[in-house]
Amino acid sequence: MSGEWVTPEDDYDCQLSEETQKMAKDELREDKNTRDQALEQLRSWLKLNPRVENSRMDARFLLRFLRCKKFNVPMAQEAIERYLLLRQVYQPAFHNLDVNEKNMEELLALGYIFAVPGRDPKGRRVIVARPGVFDPYKYTNADMCKIHGLTYEALMEDEESQVRGFVHFADGAGVSFPHLTLFTPKEAVRIVKNGEVSSTAKVAYFAVAQYADTTRLLFFFFFFFFFDCSTVISTFSRLSQRTLPMRHKEVHAINVHPSLKFALDFGMSLISEKIRSRVTIYTSLDDAKEKGMDCSMLPKEYGGTIPMKEMIDAWREELMSLRMTLLSHDKMRVRPELYSEKAREGAVSALKQGFNCSTVSTGESTMHGICGSFRKLEVD
Repeated sequence: MSGEWVTPEDDYDCQLSEETQKMAKDELREDKNTRDQALEQLRSWLKLNPRVENSRMDARFLLRFLRCKKFNVPMAQEAIERYLLLRQVYQPAFHNLDVNEKNMEELLALGYIFAVPGRDPKGRRVIVARPGVFDPYKYTNADMCKIHGLTYEALMEDEESQVRGFVHFADGAGVSFPHLTLFTPKEAVRIVKNGEVSSTAKVAYFAVAQYADTTRLLFFFFFFFFFDCSTVISTFSRLSQRTLPMRHKEVHAINVHPSLKFALDFGMSLISEKIRSRVTIYTSLDDAKEKGMDCSMLPKEYGGTIPMKEMIDAWREELMSLRMTLLSHDKMRVRPELYSEKAREGAVSALKQGFNCSTVSTGESTMHGICGSFRKLEVD
């Protein structure tokens, strides 16, 4: 890499609350010594890796990946490189994540997806999704990818959220069979299989990557509540499952249309009992309340105290404050010609073969890795 990095190296000053620091230590094995050594290893690896041309080098960005991998450096390397590769290969969907872009403004105003202000009692951000307001005849799959990318990239800038994770709430009102016809059965199965990971195989979401069962939780959320699974959205699903370093703790869904029950049953049959326990589906908002779902963090329209419009406006302000940071991600780049075609398509097997801590030949290029200790990862 020549020239300046997107962001320079910095001296990390931990701003996590004492409670969150204890959680990070207990759940992620994070302490000052481990953190400092891992950051040094990642930065050295990025400088030596011939396939990476530019990246952020600040601690907050790199810690996203280290935390989701519980400070297993080789796995964090895989996740970073996969993230950089797939962002670049599918630029129409993942570049120019600009809240001021017309379609992004419209989808945000509709309340398609947004994070509510504050945190739940466990310190997690709550993400509200209303897929029924997405007009598949007006907006494209790339628009869908962008609004999700915009949301999650912004949320991952917050270190408390990197540690504590997220809760999802989806309202299926307005989603019906026409949404379902936007993907083929072949694409559906492909996404499911890419999302399936054995929790006993050292989290193999992924070619020894992300959150195992937690990955399938995000997959379930995307696939069965956002439906648009053409080539672009399936790639976004793989990216989010296998690369976006997020901890997804719960999914709650209401108003699921009866015509989609077969799709839900199909999806639930393909995920583990552990992940199924994190997904709760209700027939209606009243049903959710009767069964004890906490509505206090939701918009007033769903039983909370703050009107949805105020929440959306507050979220827009958050996005605006991060606008330049998110746009700067377009400067991050790898050399796609040094990856196999299957790797560029996001194929799990290809990425597994191409990303490991030993030296791997790829034509005339070499993959440089740092040989760290492989720890057995536990599902969050």
